[in-house]
Amino acid sequence: MKNISVRITEELDSSIMAISQKSGKSKSEVIREAIKMLCNARSGKNSFSCKDLCSDLSGVVQGPKDLSHNKKHMKGYGK
Repeated sequence: MKNISVRITEELDSSIMAISQKSGKSKSEVIREAIKMLCNARSGKNSFSCKDLCSDLSGVVQGPKDLSHNKKHMKGYGK
């Protein structure tokens, strides 16, 4: 991987840090994702999956781990 140096404002650094802490990702990961999104948008590519777009929501819901395939959870559904 290549290294680059960039000067940013305190405000932008604070925003990146907030996103980093909220998502559990490093500041470098957040910045790489932002650059990738910008490059894709400028080139007309929309290569992000639904999972990519809502990755910050992953794991926020508590519930049974077998909800999608255990039929006992469907008992009485729709009644």
